[in-house]
Amino acid sequence: MKVSNYTPDSHILLKPISFIINMNGKELSANIIEIVDNPMLNEFVIKFSDGYQDSFVMTEDGYVAAGNKESGKRYAAAVKEDMDLLGLLTNKELVWNIRYPIDDKLTNVWIRRQKRDEGTKYAVYYQGDYHFHVKQEEDKWISETSRKIDPQPIDDDLAKEVIKLVVKEHLIIPFDMV
Repeated sequence: MKVSNYTPDSHILLKPISFIINMNGKELSANIIEIVDNPMLNEFVIKFSDGYQDSFVMTEDGYVAAGNKESGKRYAAAVKEDMDLLGLLTNKELVWNIRYPIDDKLTNVWIRRQKRDEGTKYAVYYQGDYHFHVKQEEDKWISETSRKIDPQPIDDDLAKEVIKLVVKEHLIIPFDMV
């Protein structure tokens, strides 16, 4: 799912950013409908498919707080894993979200396009952290990590899924798939 652009004068999204959460064994759709302008914290207004809506922030100590403290606690716990990654949305680069099995659990995987002087790469994040990126070099795609501390082996099947998504969304010539 591609993230929509912000409206010109606010952070209300033209199209909600949707992702799936698990709440007490039940999957719900979480829809970010607004990114609140807060220079100190990433704050999001999220509406859930069961009708609940609240504002959520990630505090400095890693705690996810809901505006409505009591009724929002369950929802805050359910979005915690994605909250660190949702901060990526505030820089207005393209971001996609897919579901992919990691350790036998369907997980939200976030892909962020990063345009740099040396070219464009697509960083892959899940379980609250960066894992690797893919990029096209001449006539092939490569996957690698820039992680210096505790680098993890790259899931080649996930890398191929990310490349398929990038090719589809950007109509990039596929070349070799890794």
